[in-house]
Amino acid sequence: MSGQRSAPAPSLLEAIDAFERGDFRAARTGLEAAATRQDPVAISYLAMLIWMGKGGLKANPAQAVGLFRKAAEAGLASAQVNLALAYLHGAGVPQDDREARHWFDEAAHRRAPAGLFYLGEFAASGRGEQQNPTKARELWSKAAERGYAPAMRAFGAACADGRGGPADAIDGLAWLYAAAAGGEADAATSARFLAERMRAKDITLAHKRGKALAKRFARAAPWADEPIAR
Repeated sequence: MSGQRSAPAPSLLEAIDAFERGDFRAARTGLEAAATRQDPVAISYLAMLIWMGKGGLKANPAQAVGLFRKAAEAGLASAQVNLALAYLHGAGVPQDDREARHWFDEAAHRRAPAGLFYLGEFAASGRGEQQNPTKARELWSKAAERGYAPAMRAFGAACADGRGGPADAIDGLAWLYAAAAGGEADAATSARFLAERMRAKDITLAHKRGKALAKRFARAAPWADEPIAR
């Protein structure tokens, strides 16, 4: 024996930082170590590595879903969202709207914006329930207020549907501008379409409000329940 000690495994926080930087091989070491201690956060991140086939791991949706389920049952909202998405799209498990809705609901109970957003999508489309635009708008509003860009886009579009008059149109355009600032490409297209039907002073006001929203959410801590796929 050489007497040399092997380098310690990176901590979970270091592993997560490596994951976010795209250094998946470095992330894997720390995540696997923490996962053996049954840490749900580590299990969920390890599931994402397996889902994507990163860090030297072979992509295996079924195995990833099993890990998401373990973390979801431990109460981790991000895992609940990803497990719901797996059921919604039939990836790694048979497609099942009821299971998808259950796990989105579990995440929403923890105020996870992605869970709220997808429940709004169910209500808007009437998928598995009676179509309810009012309920959808309320759910999107809650998720938008928590800085979730897809919900900002959906809520902005719902506000600007023409039913609430100019005031709603201004609010809708503001949320669309904020969503575009948050990286929602479709929001920018919707904003341009809406602005074409509005007065210049209303567009200016909406832009001011949207800029303030974007600034507020940019200062907030990012949510950990961002789904791996949509």
